[in-house]
Amino acid sequence: MSAVTFDQAATLALATGFPLADAPTMVAIMAAESGLDPRATCDDISIYQGHPAAYALAQQDSCAPANAHPGRSCGPGPWTSFGLGQVNLPAHAALLQQLSGSGSPCAWAHWLYVPANNVAACLAVWRSAGFGAWTTYQNGTYRAYLSQAQAAVTYAAQVVLPPAHTPTTNPPATGNGSTTAQQRPTPPSLLFILLFILGGLGLATVGGVELER
Repeated sequence: MSAVTFDQAATLALATGFPLADAPTMVAIMAAESGLDPRATCDDISIYQGHPAAYALAQQDSCAPANAHPGRSCGPGPWTSFGLGQVNLPAHAALLQQLSGSGSPCAWAHWLYVPANNVAACLAVWRSAGFGAWTTYQNGTYRAYLSQAQAAVTYAAQVVLPPAHTPTTNPPATGNGSTTAQQRPTPPSLLFILLFILGGLGLATVGGVELER
C-alpha cells in the first residue's frame, strides 16, 4: 500500500467531519506523523520503560503486524502507534475498542491501517483532546506541511462541502479570457469519497491507493 496524497488525506478529513478551519492542521499532523503512509508504525514498547504503569499498558496494548512499515528509529516492535495519524493504542484503548468493535490490540492496529478508519479515530481523539494529543503538533513539526495541507483542503472542499462553504479557488483570467494553464484537475467525484471510505469494509483501489482491511 503506497502513501496517500495530500488531496486524498484532505478529502478524507473533510468527509469524516473535520471542520474546514481545522482540517489543514490535521492533514499536516498526519503528514508529519506518518509521511501519509497508511501502514506507518512506531513507538516500540521500549520507550515506555522507566514508567511502570505506562509500560504495563504498552505491553498489553501493542502489536507487531507482519505488514507494518516501522520507521528506522521506531525499534523492533511490538509497537503502539499505527497509521496515518499514528493513533496510540494504550492511550486510546477504550475508544479503539468502541470504534473497531474488537477488544484485540492487533485488530485495532489492522483497523487503523485503513485510512478512513484512522481518520475517524483521529477525529474522535481531536474532539476529546484537541490537537495537543499529537507530539508533532506540540513540537511544531506539523508546520512544515501546513501550506501543502491548506492547499489540499481548499481543493478537496470543492467536492466535500456544500457550495456555501467552499472557498473560491477560480484561477485568474488571462488577457484573452482563458484561464491560466496551471490548474489542478477536476476534483474527484463523490464516488471517490465513497470508495475511499468503504475501503474500511473490504478492499478498494482509489486514485492508485489500495485500501485493505
